[in-house]
Amino acid sequence: MSKNSMVGKIIESFKRGILGDVIFKLIANVVQTIIRNIIVLPMLAKYFTNSEYGELVTVVGVITTIAAGLGNSLLSARLVMEADYKHKNIQGDFNRICWSVSALSLLGTPIIALLFPGQSFGNLIVIACILFLETYIGYQSGWFILKQAYRMLLVYTLVGGIGFGIGLLLTKVSSVWPYTYLCSDVASFIFLFKLSPLVRESNSLTQNLKITLQKYGILIITTIIANALAYMDRLLLYPSIGSEAVAIYTTASVFGKAFNLIALPVSSIMLGYYATEKIKLNRKKYWLINGGMLLCLFIFVILTRIAGKWFTGILYPRLIQQAEPYIFIANLSSAIGATAQITKSAALKYAKTHWTLIIQTVYALAYIGLGLLWAKKDGLLGFSYAVLIANVTQICLLYIVCHNVLREGSDNAGHTS
Repeated sequence: MSKNSMVGKIIESFKRGILGDVIFKLIANVVQTIIRNIIVLPMLAKYFTNSEYGELVTVVGVITTIAAGLGNSLLSARLVMEADYKHKNIQGDFNRICWSVSALSLLGTPIIALLFPGQSFGNLIVIACILFLETYIGYQSGWFILKQAYRMLLVYTLVGGIGFGIGLLLTKVSSVWPYTYLCSDVASFIFLFKLSPLVRESNSLTQNLKITLQKYGILIITTIIANALAYMDRLLLYPSIGSEAVAIYTTASVFGKAFNLIALPVSSIMLGYYATEKIKLNRKKYWLINGGMLLCLFIFVILTRIAGKWFTGILYPRLIQQAEPYIFIANLSSAIGATAQITKSAALKYAKTHWTLIIQTVYALAYIGLGLLWAKKDGLLGFSYAVLIANVTQICLLYIVCHNVLREGSDNAGHTS
């Protein structure tokens, strides 16, 4: 296939709806990021001391790791297995698994109680509810990807934002920070339970249950590793340097969240299209997509140099002076990690599942090993460089694996997951 015809096919596919999906997903992500990172977290930083805020965001990281490990990994298993279920004309398994693992998530509450003994009993009760709701939401929000319902995703995001607003008011008057997240999760849960077509799918078990559970088991491990690493800065810094260091590093990397506005919508949309076979990837298409993301990464690095300190200072005036030395390196690491999500969506669909586990394990060892070593030796600056090296290692491994499993000119992968 000539280069021009290949580009023509891609342009035509965007005309069929992909561009519209990207735009609506991008808008939803922009709204969500503004709500979570530009409104909610800075407001919580104002309500609590630096030390309390550092512990708060660390607990949120643990909650997200547990809920995503059980809920989002179930969605990933659904996306990986979707074509097989359709080809066999069967439906079931996933709703029953979803309710089961949502209940299982409650076991995360005593873990949080042990790790953070300063959390009150009332906080822990609310955290248990958040764990259940976010696990359930993690799977059921797959409606937007599987059905390409990205206009409804924007409505869903706004509903969750209204819940955050109510939660912030409750937190302000009660000083119970989990209310902020509980109200948003309740609003999101009601929205999905009432409207999501996935909720009304069959609860029966099918002949695919065994293979689905096998893939789900592997994806639980890889998703927990991935999300633990996404919040590993908090999980490593909290016990080794202290909660105030968590607050400083989290503040320093806030500008990098802007790059997620590009990377994460594209990643989830691509995985949805791979799963439903609306796009069949080959090596040329793969590098065209990732080349575009690397160009965006380069532009973002320039913007970080120009506006990173200014933007961070507006949101966190109390922490900007302490966070300034780490802003560039922390945001570069964050952006490279976000870029890796694009290529990870291809790895989930086309590479053998164990490759994702291997890459995440190598990434975890590099992150934790170097992070602990350099944090003890050089403090936050050493930790920042360790995170950068780990993220570069991850994206390079993903590029190598995906390049090798995708065929040169065919529209089919060389291997399937």
